[in-house]
Amino acid sequence: MMHRRAALRLANRTVLAAATLSAQPPASIAANGGEDGNDVFAKAEGLITVPSFRDEWQKTLAASTGDGLCRDVDFYLISNLTPTCEYEVSAKGFAAIGFQVGWFDITGNQILIPSTDGVLSIIADANGEVRIAISGASDADFDGLDDATMQPHGTCGSYLLAIDSETDGNSTFGVAELVAATNGIRAVMESELTMSPCDALCHDVDYYRISGLNPLCDLTATLGDGPASGFRIGWIDQSGAEILTSIGSINLVADINGVVYLAVTGAGDNAVIDGLDDLSWKPHGDCGAYTLTVTERSDAGSAFGDREIVSVPNGNRIRIDAGLDPGDCSQLCHDVDFFELTGLTPLSDFDINIEAAMPGVFRLGWYDKAGALIFPGVSSISLVADVNGMAILAVTATADQDFDGFVDGTADPHGLCAEYQLVIRSPGNNGILIEDLNYDGVVDTADLGLLLAAFGSNDFIADLNGDGAVDTADLGLLLGQFGELSGA
Repeated sequence: MMHRRAALRLANRTVLAAATLSAQPPASIAANGGEDGNDVFAKAEGLITVPSFRDEWQKTLAASTGDGLCRDVDFYLISNLTPTCEYEVSAKGFAAIGFQVGWFDITGNQILIPSTDGVLSIIADANGEVRIAISGASDADFDGLDDATMQPHGTCGSYLLAIDSETDGNSTFGVAELVAATNGIRAVMESELTMSPCDALCHDVDYYRISGLNPLCDLTATLGDGPASGFRIGWIDQSGAEILTSIGSINLVADINGVVYLAVTGAGDNAVIDGLDDLSWKPHGDCGAYTLTVTERSDAGSAFGDREIVSVPNGNRIRIDAGLDPGDCSQLCHDVDFFELTGLTPLSDFDINIEAAMPGVFRLGWYDKAGALIFPGVSSISLVADVNGMAILAVTATADQDFDGFVDGTADPHGLCAEYQLVIRSPGNNGILIEDLNYDGVVDTADLGLLLAAFGSNDFIADLNGDGAVDTADLGLLLGQFGELSGA
C-alpha cells in the first residue's frame, strides 16, 4: 500500500511544472496589523538552511496587537537548499494546535493543495529556494480568515518549522511517528535510516512518539543486534530537546502521561541531533535497517546494552545468584538477564548451568560482542571465552527463543519470575583444582564445609565427578586432595 505522503509526492512531481491553485497572490489583510512583519507574501522572512538538507526554527502565529484576535499568517523564503531536490516541510505545535502549510511560486501563486496536517512535500527551485506560508488549519487560502466563516482563523501559538530532504515521514521532531505500546510495557518499531534520495548521503534521523506506557515507569530502549546496534538513540522531551543519548541502548522514564519521545540517528550525531557527525559536520554516514524496542525495565542488566559485568575469580568458575524479576510497574514477568563475564581464561571451554527448583524452564544464550546470538540451550550450554577472556550470556524463559522477554510470535510476556543460580565452570580448570570450592588456592576445611552443605543436592560446583549428585564419591575426591595447593 502506498503511503499517503508518498502518493502526494508522486502527484507533486507530475504536476509541478504547471500546477497552481490561484491566479492571484494571497491578499494583504489590512486588519492584520503586521503582527510579526512577515504576514504578507511580499514581506516573507528569509531563512537559510544550515546544512542544506535539514534545519528547523521555532516560530509563532501571533495575536493581533490591535484587537487580540488570531489571524496571523507567516510567509518564509527558505534558501541554501539543494536545487530541484524534494523536501518535506512541517509546522507542528507544542500543544494540540493545527497548522496549515502552503507552497508558493516566485510570483506568489499557491502551488498544489496545502496540507491539512502541518506536513507538505515540496521541491526546491533551480536556485535552491522555496516559498512557504503557515496559517491556521482552517485557512487554506492564507488570507488569515477561516475559509467557511470568513472570521479570523483563531489559531495562535508556537510551532516548530522544519525542512528536511529525507521524505520517509518522520525525519523531524514535528512529524514523529506515532506508536502505541502493548500492555503498557512494550513497543517495537522496525524501520531504517535511509539514504537521501536527493544527495545519496546518509543523514537520516527517525523520530518516534510512543504512548500507552505505564506512567513514570523505568524503560529500556534498544536497537537490537548487528550493525544497527551501533546507531545512536536519543531520548527527547516534549519540546524536542535532547535529554540523553547513547549508542545501541538507553535507559529512560515514561512521562506522567505514559509517553516517551525517541530519535534514532547515526553514532556520530550526538551533541545536537541534526543528521551530522559532531566532529566533521558532515552527514553522519549511517544507513540501514534497525528494530527499536522499548520495554519496561525489570532490573539492571535486562537488556544487551545494559548487561551486568561480572569478574570471574581465578579465570575458571563462578556461581552467580540472580533471578528473573517482575516489571517495576506492571509486575508482569518479562525479564531477561544479560551478563558479561570478564577475567575468564582466554580461549578456554566453559560449561554453563542453571541451578533452580525447575532448571528446565530457563533458556540460556551465548552472545557475541555485537549482540548476535551464537548458541542457545535449555538450562545448560557450553561456550568458549574470547581472546580477551570475555563471554556474554543471557537468561530467559524457554518460551522466549529470541531473548526479548516475550513468548515468540506474540506480545505476551514469557511469564517466568523465579530465582536461579548461574554456574560457570571450566572442565579443564586450567591448573585450578576442582576441589578448591571457594577458589582460595588451597583445598581445606572451608571447602569441606561447602561440600557438606551441598551434600545430597545436584550442586554443579560441588558435584566434583559430574554425575548429577553431591555424594560420598565427591567427598572422597575432596579428601583425596585435602591440603593440596590449587593453581600452583
